[in-house]
Amino acid sequence: MDFNEVIARLGDATDAELREAIAAVSAAGAQYRTAPVTTESAAAVSSLAKAARELSGERARRAELANTQSAELAALAELTELPVETPPAEPAPTTPTTPEPTTPPAETPTTPEPTPAPEGGSAVTAAGGRPLGGTPRPNSGGAYRRSRTTGAVMTALPGANATDSDIATREGLATVFANRRRALKDAGATGKIPLAKVTWGYEEDRHLSADSTPFANLLKVEAVVKDAQNRHATDNALVAAGLCAPLEVLWDVPVVGDADRPVRDALARFGADRGGITYRAAVEGVTQTGGIGTWTEANDIADPIVPKTCFEVTCPGLIVAEVEALYACLQFSNMSTRFDPELMDAQLQAQMVAHARIAENKILTLMTAASKPLYTNRLLGAVRDLLVTMDKITAYYRSVHRLGDAPSLRAILPAWARNLIRADVTRQMVGDGLISLAVTDAMIDEWFRVRNINITWHLDGINPADITVPDPDVVTANQLYSLAAANTEVPGFPGTVNMLLYREGDWLYLDGGELDLGIVRDSTLNSENRFQTFSEEFSTVTHRGIEPLAIYAQVEPTGQSAATVSTASAAD
Repeated sequence: MDFNEVIARLGDATDAELREAIAAVSAAGAQYRTAPVTTESAAAVSSLAKAARELSGERARRAELANTQSAELAALAELTELPVETPPAEPAPTTPTTPEPTTPPAETPTTPEPTPAPEGGSAVTAAGGRPLGGTPRPNSGGAYRRSRTTGAVMTALPGANATDSDIATREGLATVFANRRRALKDAGATGKIPLAKVTWGYEEDRHLSADSTPFANLLKVEAVVKDAQNRHATDNALVAAGLCAPLEVLWDVPVVGDADRPVRDALARFGADRGGITYRAAVEGVTQTGGIGTWTEANDIADPIVPKTCFEVTCPGLIVAEVEALYACLQFSNMSTRFDPELMDAQLQAQMVAHARIAENKILTLMTAASKPLYTNRLLGAVRDLLVTMDKITAYYRSVHRLGDAPSLRAILPAWARNLIRADVTRQMVGDGLISLAVTDAMIDEWFRVRNINITWHLDGINPADITVPDPDVVTANQLYSLAAANTEVPGFPGTVNMLLYREGDWLYLDGGELDLGIVRDSTLNSENRFQTFSEEFSTVTHRGIEPLAIYAQVEPTGQSAATVSTASAAD
């Protein structure tokens, strides 16, 4: 039989065709049980397994529809066959008589609860008794379970001294138990004596066989699983009120922050395998005027001849730069991390972010403390004041140190200064030149690059207490934002942009390596059921060049240009 043809019209295929198609898939797979594994055979087996799942899924769907319909019909029958309750009749008056001495009458059995008979067999009942197994619990999938079993069978064991029919009901089993216990007690017997056992029969589709054809057991298991899934969905749809099932748990823990190190990466990086370096300061060319002069004819014929002067070079002092360790350590509970690894991973990532901020701030502080402070006052909008400052400082720097256009300068600014520039451009008057409301990062970088300045945008900012204020009138703002309070105005830009400027390559980053111990355990931590993660990096920065500058530019994003504000008072 062509099972692919049955799959193509799966919804219209008959039950007999489904059975034949499943048998055909099983037969086709039998040839691969002992055959060598190849790429072709693996692909063929995968295709057969897919076909088997589709066929078994359709058969399970039909079985579930039949089970659902059977259960609903049974419930409908129970609702329609309930007896109608009528008020009890008034008892007729009778003349009291002296009762004859007789044995107590047997208790009148109550009407048993209506229970649908399980498919595949009937429950054994007796007068005045309830069928063994009882009725299923509400919403327990009783119809589903009954459809897969052939019923419970109670079998009397030799120690019961009774037949199977004697224990067919709960009441009968209780009677046999009581009689047997009394007889054993009278005989003085002790110990345990088995009386009966209960067995459940299962239909053919619930039996797994080692001798079955390929995929047969797999198809049975998949059909049972799919039946259970469909039943669960049906039960929830019909019975559940509100969100009764447990909600899905999102185990991952988001980590907010960036561990990038733009300031470190902007510096010339050198290894410090011995814990630091010893070096000599750069020699300032334009300041070395000794030993330079002119010689004229008059000097040549003078008597006595005045000798030429010569600058005597002495050994310069040495500069020492030593690395420092910046460590990171976390301690965890063995128990909590074993069952919640996501939290441990998140904490490790969060510490990397915090470590990056502290390390970057440390570098910025060292660089600022070693730089010459200068400042600018506000005149126009932020973008124009910043770019004019760059032009002024570039002209000064190249002139004082006799630098041509070839050596690039490096400027380090806070990343939020780009937002400050965009805000200033947005607020400017129409027709002021910068008409774009979509100023890109590349466009801003280009404004600095045409001035032969390489730009680095850092994510952090040093503490103002560590900054040397060049003028009492200059208010140095913190370059880091603080957390905004609820129901307050949106935070504004800081009024001062702290910038570092130096000749490219003059600042060195000394990398002494990193000590990463990973997970640390010892006897003390083990006794507390704890462990630690530990790492530290050895590094520092040092200046080996000429005149590093720390510039404090006072700016406001007003959008003002020379067309709207007079520049007559400008000191430039």
